[in-house]
Amino acid sequence: MKKLHFSVTSEATSGGDTEKHVSAVRGVLSENDGTIFIHYPENTEGGRIMTEIQIRGNSVKIRRSGAVISLMEFAPGKKHDFIYSVPPYRFDASIITREVLTPGPGERISLSLDYDLTLGGETRRMLFCISEKAGEVR
Repeated sequence: MKKLHFSVTSEATSGGDTEKHVSAVRGVLSENDGTIFIHYPENTEGGRIMTEIQIRGNSVKIRRSGAVISLMEFAPGKKHDFIYSVPPYRFDASIITREVLTPGPGERISLSLDYDLTLGGETRRMLFCISEKAGEVR
């Protein structure tokens, strides 16, 4: 298990308008039986969110808990329905994955997801990227 710095970028495009959010987080990276795990906390206006990312081959799961609760699964060309919850509210949501780029064996952590998110009847194109910054956190 290694403590690392990560750069997290999320981009949402809807109706020609794009919103981009970039943050630097400290997290933990581990690997077990061919699955890479990344855990990191984020403090947002709505409260604290814990994020767990599981990468296995070209399939990815992102689980969020705390101020936001969700479990999203990504695999190229696949649709995944899920519940997006901002307690006490719950929303039906779905994603259709366009592309998943994962790190190869021995490569520095770099993950990129391109997908369509439908939430509350609105569909927007999403890009999510997380990459390892140089140097281990002490």
